[in-house]
Amino acid sequence: MTTFTEVLQFAVQQHRANNLLEAEQLYRQLLEHQPTHPDVLHGLSTLSQQKGEYQQAERLPIAAMGRAGRQRAFEYFTWEQGADQTLQLYETLCN
Repeated sequence: MTTFTEVLQFAVQQHRANNLLEAEQLYRQLLEHQPTHPDVLHGLSTLSQQKGEYQQAERLPIAAMGRAGRQRAFEYFTWEQGADQTLQLYETLCN
């Protein structure tokens, strides 16, 4: 029996190995079971950015923000975006 965590770890391995199609399929399967899982949303966001799907990449960390808590979502967004957008997000969260 394969657990959610094992599938997520395999998806991340595939992503790191640049097997984007396989990683995306796994991330989407995981979202069917846990549509609000922040690590899956982050992985899919990163993958979307790599594929040039920037609008999709931006939407996913925002979805994670409401589910993972402000700090974790801020970390995701910081990793994904440039300094100007990060500062804007930080100011929004702190106000």
